[in-house]
Amino acid sequence: MYYISNIEIDPAQITKIKRIKNGNILNRLVDRLNVKNTQSKIETETFTVVSILDQIRGALVDLHLDNIIKLSINGFDYYYDKSEVENDLVDAIEALDSKIDPIESERFEDIHLILEHEDESLKYYVDIKILRKHKVGEYPIKIITNGLIREFHSPDMDEKALNSSISSHFNNQDEIDKYLSGLEAKFKIFVKALENNLATFINSDGVKSLIGKRILRPIIKGSNREIEFSKYADPIFQGYPGIQNHFLYLKYWIDFCKESKITCSDFILIDYKGNPSVCFENEQINANNSNLFDITQEISETDLRGLRIYEKGIYGAFTTDNLIREEDSSFAFQSYNYTNLNLE
Repeated sequence: MYYISNIEIDPAQITKIKRIKNGNILNRLVDRLNVKNTQSKIETETFTVVSILDQIRGALVDLHLDNIIKLSINGFDYYYDKSEVENDLVDAIEALDSKIDPIESERFEDIHLILEHEDESLKYYVDIKILRKHKVGEYPIKIITNGLIREFHSPDMDEKALNSSISSHFNNQDEIDKYLSGLEAKFKIFVKALENNLATFINSDGVKSLIGKRILRPIIKGSNREIEFSKYADPIFQGYPGIQNHFLYLKYWIDFCKESKITCSDFILIDYKGNPSVCFENEQINANNSNLFDITQEISETDLRGLRIYEKGIYGAFTTDNLIREEDSSFAFQSYNYTNLNLE
């Protein structure tokens, strides 16, 4: 189980709106008749790489969120920290400023940053993507944050010690609920601070923020529990240096839910590639009563009956009912099982 948030920001910048030319003659005629159709238009941001990164740097450094893993422009990595150097955000951006061509800075397609941070309770991976061109009404700055439980950080733990640490919180339903509620509150505080800082330093016209949680269902290959990294999944599934030390407990969490007969609610079940598979928004399920929580069992159509299934997930081919259809994009975000982030 890990926490996840999505922040989207619309910067207060002058933008240019252009109609997308449609190659089909009939569709072009329809576009002309329907002049208010925003689906056939794109919005182009006027900020440069240097200007927007300067604002983002200010917001992140102010939060001490300055440990960067990767900084890329148009898919090219200007900085990739394979040696796990700490507090390197300022150096990475200053190095980029001296290298990037002024024309590329103005005409970039996308900027991508991956950062990591930790406090006493959680390990955070923050994925920031900035689009220069996007659909009208779409927010161009998108931030996905994953929060992993630090207590189960496992470089010096063997499997027995790790399982003992996890099981200590699964004595009963009330105990695990209280433990997770405390962690979720800390995750919300971090995300809200990140949202506020970015909105302040960037000077935004609008901000949207949502949070949720996910449970991993790994697959078994031989004696191993397997996952696959993918650049299209959440940040923790993208295979960055050092992440394996924080990842191991996720492979066992589902077992403890089942063995302790825990009722799980308001979450998304993800597959071994990090893809959303089954949605439990505003729903709950007793882990002991479902094969979804038994990774030794093959899932059948019967197991999925009545559940909401992601079309592009591992079970999307099992049914045509209750399908959740999403755009096939690393930053297309599920609108399910997230709550508005309003802190008192």
